[in-house]
Amino acid sequence: LPKNTRLKKILLRCGVGSGNQTIFHGIVSSLKQNSSIESLGIQGGEIDSDGKMASCLLPFFACSKLKHISMVDCTGPGLEKLFVAMQHNKCIERLTFHSCHWEDYITDMLLYTLPFMNLRSLSLVEITIAADGWP
Repeated sequence: LPKNTRLKKILLRCGVGSGNQTIFHGIVSSLKQNSSIESLGIQGGEIDSDGKMASCLLPFFACSKLKHISMVDCTGPGLEKLFVAMQHNKCIERLTFHSCHWEDYITDMLLYTLPFMNLRSLSLVEITIAADGWP
């Protein structure tokens, strides 16, 4: 897309398998320069431990106009990197997680991130948390 393309809302659906992940990374990389995005949705993402997906998403989370982040069916250890990035964006007003599976350290990262954010709405729907996930 040309740099002057304005996108307000985007939903990225991740497929299972390396071919789909490669396509996802390509799309996200091509959108890094677009700072007009106000709403970002990610569906079915394995936020990988090697940091590839988390690293390519970081520019969106640092975008000063991003107001709403929605993650559906997202799992993986890379979520902690995204929470750290969210701490630096004071424009995020709504944060939604639906049908996600979190390990205990992910809940810790969320708890540490919330005081630094200016959220108006936090929605956790059908979140599976490891048994020892909440302090």
